[in-house]
Amino acid sequence: MKQDEVFETLFKVADILKSRRIPNVLVGAFAFSALGGARATLDVDFMITADSKGLDTLKQKARAMEFEQDKDWERENPLLKDLQIRLIHRGIPVDIMLPRDSHDREVIERRKRKKMHGKTMWIPTAEDFIIQKLKVGRPRDFEDALVILVYHKRKMDRNYLYQWASSLNIVEEMNYLFSRLD
Repeated sequence: MKQDEVFETLFKVADILKSRRIPNVLVGAFAFSALGGARATLDVDFMITADSKGLDTLKQKARAMEFEQDKDWERENPLLKDLQIRLIHRGIPVDIMLPRDSHDREVIERRKRKKMHGKTMWIPTAEDFIIQKLKVGRPRDFEDALVILVYHKRKMDRNYLYQWASSLNIVEEMNYLFSRLD
């Protein structure tokens, strides 16, 4: 699988979301790269704002454009069935998530545009990316959050970060992240 095929899938999903006027934001490794990090990836992740009807419409449109719904993934992740779908396009997984909390909804509201390979994409702000990573909390997520914090540290809105950290009960994680700057 070539990186070009992953980008082709990314842009197809973005086109579907745009054609359906579904508010969205790129998350995961592509958002990390767009914000200044670097990681190769073989999947695509979006967070969208949609109701169940919008999600069904998205699935239908995706099927018409050669995407398949990953039924095995659905069986293995029954608790996510109302929050996330996984599509496959030519072997490339595409995760489409709904917001899970008020911060996720804020991410979509605060998103910004970024050119990627000639296409305009919606990406999270650096602050929102960091908060998302701290909410997940895997070691790699802390590393990603630190990379983006270092890259954007002069422009970082610390008040915003700590307001959400307090609201989401991740202040210790935020303190740890900032302690790594020294």
